[in-house]
Amino acid sequence: MKKKTLLFCLAILINGLVLNAQLFNILPYPNKLEIGKGYFDLNTTIQIVNTIKDPMVMPTIGLLKEHLKSFTKLNTNKVNASFEISIDPAITNNEGYTLQVAPNKIVLKGNSPIGIFYGVQTFLQLTEQFKKSKNIPAVYIQDAPALSYRGLMLDVSRHFFPIDFVKKLVDIMAMQKMNNLHMHLTDDQGWRIEIKKYPKLTEVGGYRNGTIIGKFPGEGNTNQRYGGFYTQAELKDLVSYAATKFINIVPEIEMPGHASAAIAAYPALSTFESEKKVQETWGVFEDVFSPTEYTFNFLQDVLDEVMAIFPSPVIHIGGDECPKEAWKRSAFCQQLMKEKGIKDEHALQSYFIQRIEKYINSKGRQIIGWDEILEGGLAPNAKVMSWRGEAGGIEAAKQHHDVIMTPIDYCYFNFYQSTNPKDSIAWGGFLPLSKVYNYNPMPKALNELDATYIKGIQANLWTEYVTNVKLAEYMLFPRSIAFAEVAWTKQKPGFDHFVKRLVPYLSQLKANDIHYSTQLFDIKIKSKLNAQKTGFTLQATGVASPAELIYEMSGKPLTIKSPKLIAPLTVSTSATISIGALFENTVVNEVYAEFTINKATTATILNTSTPDPAYNQSGAQGWSNGIIGSSNRFNDGEWLGFNGKPFETVMQFNKTEALQNVQLHFFQSKGSWVYLPKSVEILSSMDGVNFSLVVKQDNFEKAKDGKFTLNIATPVAQAKYLKIIALPLDKIPAGNAGAGSPAWLFIDEMMVN
Repeated sequence: MKKKTLLFCLAILINGLVLNAQLFNILPYPNKLEIGKGYFDLNTTIQIVNTIKDPMVMPTIGLLKEHLKSFTKLNTNKVNASFEISIDPAITNNEGYTLQVAPNKIVLKGNSPIGIFYGVQTFLQLTEQFKKSKNIPAVYIQDAPALSYRGLMLDVSRHFFPIDFVKKLVDIMAMQKMNNLHMHLTDDQGWRIEIKKYPKLTEVGGYRNGTIIGKFPGEGNTNQRYGGFYTQAELKDLVSYAATKFINIVPEIEMPGHASAAIAAYPALSTFESEKKVQETWGVFEDVFSPTEYTFNFLQDVLDEVMAIFPSPVIHIGGDECPKEAWKRSAFCQQLMKEKGIKDEHALQSYFIQRIEKYINSKGRQIIGWDEILEGGLAPNAKVMSWRGEAGGIEAAKQHHDVIMTPIDYCYFNFYQSTNPKDSIAWGGFLPLSKVYNYNPMPKALNELDATYIKGIQANLWTEYVTNVKLAEYMLFPRSIAFAEVAWTKQKPGFDHFVKRLVPYLSQLKANDIHYSTQLFDIKIKSKLNAQKTGFTLQATGVASPAELIYEMSGKPLTIKSPKLIAPLTVSTSATISIGALFENTVVNEVYAEFTINKATTATILNTSTPDPAYNQSGAQGWSNGIIGSSNRFNDGEWLGFNGKPFETVMQFNKTEALQNVQLHFFQSKGSWVYLPKSVEILSSMDGVNFSLVVKQDNFEKAKDGKFTLNIATPVAQAKYLKIIALPLDKIPAGNAGAGSPAWLFIDEMMVN
């Protein structure tokens, strides 16, 4: 009995500590946090005592002083408290720190000026959280990063972003203890860095004569000149600015593929003669650098100027998505391969990368590239960014090369983040906040030694559809905040804990004019057919707390005075219901849910095909749950996806029915490999065993992208069972994204009348 009582008391104590720890809205969360007794009064007069002579610490001291001025007086004759800053060699991690807040004293220690900087960032978050009371609870924090490389990539080639925005991004990264900003400076759609020896790179390559409109393959072209570039002076200033916040800028110069902008400026870099231009659409293009001495001399000249601007120990050389067709057709390339004993075009790419690596190594730097640089043999000293999943990173780590994990499923912030149909256009995929937070960058396939070569992680924002600063911020935040915690905190306290800290932090983002996504408050709707099969009970929930759900019937727009959604709603007739969340007295994430009641929704589903796990949020019978999917999103949680597999279902009606019409909903998005079915068959039966073909339809090639509604008249007098079969395309047609691959088939609500 005593043992049980002791365990019970211990559980209460542990729970109490967890609750207390949640008082501290620190992002990313520290690795060790202990609650003390009492408070530090920010109203008191403080003396900053800095014993560190390293000049690198002075900008941090200046930042701290400037911040404290808004709360208290500094260094007056009457001092009530001290803020002591010093180096502590006992802290073994170069970026580690300890921060002790006690009544009348704050003590910050770091292994180096970097640790002091991160400790100050944590302290600034504490003052922000407790600025109203001006009393910071006593606390002891011991902290150091889980990973040494904590990166974010900004693609400035597809769309150009002003240098002031890049500096703003550096500021926010520093607050989140990120330490590497990777700038994707060149690609097919634009060259963004001034190279004095080759001025045409920016004069010609820095601008394109138009941009596709809408989602690839597009609905026309703007036919407007677009572009821009950074001068060397601007970039040097950026590098110096970032250095004060201990952020390294990693430049990327793409090679040998994604080179259209450079080739448009200097056509001699190409393998073949044709019209050269800066590309106006997205994708992968065959025109790549030719491995000639002219090309290598050109790239060495370019890299000399790049390395003079960026002191980064690593230079990114791309290496991804390099088509080999031009090399296969090139007499020069084939002769070079014969002379060098190069077995194939993949090995030719390895030869290209290794030549560049030798040159960069001769300048005291290392190369880093996307995981395609593994193909044909990895350059001796290369680092690898693993983006096509984790396989490339695992292979590189086993070869004892340093790896930055950046797998597309967890780290591509150009993916959709919300199921709200009103969400902005995105490249594809679905990467919500929770999935980012729950990423584990250490593959189980690696042993203890090989795992030491996983040096960090990086999130990437590709900007094909990110056309301005506000949209860039929207795609980055708050996902990058979750990502920062993955990179920093060794044992994350869990997504729910993270959300409780994040919600109040959103007001700070707003105060700093940072446009962020409210995906945190996405509405999830589930429907359940009632026992009488006369209607649905609808349950709506929101992700985050505190947030109140509100609703209106008949599709009426929401206001802050709309009724609160406390109990489940009952829907017995077809209707449109608007549901949203109230956050900080504002309606956010309003959705219009369209419901239908028909013979299919009240039928018994005897069997139905199982969707792909990635697109099965509404369940295998989601096509008959009464909720009609979005007209512009196939990843809204309602559409069911089948990758190269047919859809088939059999339904049994409550009684023999006279069937007049079947309405089927499919989705098409060719740029995302999603196509309408090759054919649709409807069959009927009276006994559920013997089915007869009612109608078959095909030939949907001319349909546009988006939701496709197929109305089929069903001239059947009587039926008790109905079977529906939709066959996908065998392969994606040539000339389209994903040509030759299995096509996705997306299905949602089916209506029978």
